[in-house]
Parts: sequence; C-alpha cells; structure tokens
Amino acid sequence: MSGLFAWLESAVSWFVGIVWQALHWVLQGFMDVAIWVFGGILSAFAILINGISLPSFLQGGLGGLFTGLDPGVLFFIGAFGIPQGLALIGAGFSFRLIRKLVTLFQW
Repeated sequence: MSGLFAWLESAVSWFVGIVWQALHWVLQGFMDVAIWVFGGILSAFAILINGISLPSFLQGGLGGLFTGLDPGVLFFIGAFGIPQGLALIGAGFSFRLIRKLVTLFQW
C-alpha cells in the first residue's frame, strides 16, 4: 500500500510541477508583452521629443560663444576648468530633471 501512495505522490508532484511550469511560462509571456508595450510607448515618446525643434539661441551651442573670445581669456577659461564645470552643472541639472520625471514630479 505504501508503494501505491509513493507512486501517487510522485505522480501528483510531477503534475503540480508541470502546472507550475506552465503557469510560470504564461506569466513570463505577460511580462514580455508588458515590456514590449512599454518599450513601444517609450519609443513613441522619444520620437515626440526628437520632433521638438531647438530655439535659435541654443542651436549654436557654447562653442560658438567661446570662439569669439580673446585667446588670453580662452587660456584662463581652460586653466580654471570652466568647460568641465559647465558640463558638471549640466549633468546635475539633467539628473534632477530625469529624477523628477521618473518619480512623477514627487521630489
């Protein structure tokens, strides 16, 4: 009798394992579909953002502003690390905007 119960337990265990794997496969499929939809939404959002044109005063960049300066002033700008400082300020500002966007403007 104990052999019958052992066989029944192994058969039920096998069936539960198959059902568990099928359920896991279905849930992974739902996750893949959700990720695919979210990727499509993000791609559409990126296309919309790329469609926004820059104002005319931003199209030249800082390079256009620095080229008209005297070479002596350019030396001191480089020596004081002004370009690196501006890059750091820009990175911090970008991080702040992205953080606000990700947290849905809660911070």
